[in-house]
This record gives sequence, C-alpha cells and structure tokens, in this order.
Amino acid sequence: MKTKSPKDEQKYKTYHRYYLRVLNEAEANYYQSQFDFKSNLIKQIWYNLNSVTSLSKKNKVSIPKLTVDGSNITNPKLICNTLNSYYCSITKK
Repeated sequence: MKTKSPKDEQKYKTYHRYYLRVLNEAEANYYQSQFDFKSNLIKQIWYNLNSVTSLSKKNKVSIPKLTVDGSNITNPKLICNTLNSYYCSITKK
C-alpha cells in the first residue's frame, strides 16, 4: 500500500479476501479435474497423488570420503558402519 489511509487499507483487505477466494476456487477446480476418476487411469491418479503430497523420489546423497581420527575412509560400507556406530554411541551417552 502506498498510503496508510483507512480507505486504502479497506480496499486492500477487500481485494485480498476476493483474491484468496478466487485462488481457493481455482485450486479446488484444478484438483477436481486432476482427480476426476471417470477420465483418469489408476496410474495417473497415483502420479497426481504423489505430486500433490510431495512424496516424489528423493535424491540420494553419497559421501565419497569420511575422515575419522586422521584416517580417510572411502569404502561406502565402512562409511555406513562408522556413521551408524557414531550415532548409536551418541544415544547411549
């Protein structure tokens, strides 16, 4: 808002409420069309559900090297076991 007059503030609030109502209606219409069971295949429905709920596949992160007590560990299995041992020892303290 350029000014802080009550008139401008009221216009803003009115427009904001209208905007939110239109936005919610558009979102509801979008999802209704996406999940219209009459026209979609089951595979497409699951794809839509996963995209809405953000259950997409996560990127795997690998640790190429881990330094423990001055020695470098590059074997992925040893890195995993070292990290497991470390985190298990924290919970026992």
